[in-house]
Amino acid sequence: RAAHVVSEGWMSRGIEAANAKLAFARVIVPETDDPRALVVELNLPVSKSDIQGCGKARRLRCGCGTLEKRNCAAHVLVEHVRTRERETGIKHTAEEAWGVPLFPAKGGGTATKKQVVSAWQLLAPPDHPAVGGHSPRRSGAKRRAREGWSLSAIQHLGRWASSAVLAYVEEALAELVPGGQRSFLEKVEEWDAPLLEPSERIKRVEASLTVSRKQGAELLLR
Repeated sequence: RAAHVVSEGWMSRGIEAANAKLAFARVIVPETDDPRALVVELNLPVSKSDIQGCGKARRLRCGCGTLEKRNCAAHVLVEHVRTRERETGIKHTAEEAWGVPLFPAKGGGTATKKQVVSAWQLLAPPDHPAVGGHSPRRSGAKRRAREGWSLSAIQHLGRWASSAVLAYVEEALAELVPGGQRSFLEKVEEWDAPLLEPSERIKRVEASLTVSRKQGAELLLR
């Protein structure tokens, strides 16, 4: 479960969860007296845009303002790191932690992508669609869009180097209005219609995000 919550929070893939090591997590700002002050950094070494394998670190602040603590990726990661430290007897700051899986297989070794995805599927409700390696990445992007994050912020945290993120954000925006999902699916099925250029799609998505934030603010004032 921790692997899925963390992957959704950092919008990462199953392969990245499988390859994550204990040393990849780092607390930047501790909780102190305010749990919401927590800021955690996670290094994500496996990425399509990281062909040299240098890794990309992303920081995430506590999300308990909009999520339950059990679903806050920052808090779940910190608690999971503590659990792994107790299980292995190795601190995440130790040199040995670079070889310790953060989300291990049942035997304690490095999990495969298939094992990670299979574990995620077990967590899903019986009637839930099949879970894939990109499922938490897609869910994380859609949640941020609904919460009013800017497209550039979603793209940065999710490490998207292309316009692929637009599909997730556009789908989330379509679900925000009555009948929007049906309209979105109808458009998707128009396979003969040419896709807009990424720059034009970005303009439309940013405009939709602005409208969604405005409508949300108006609802709060009622």
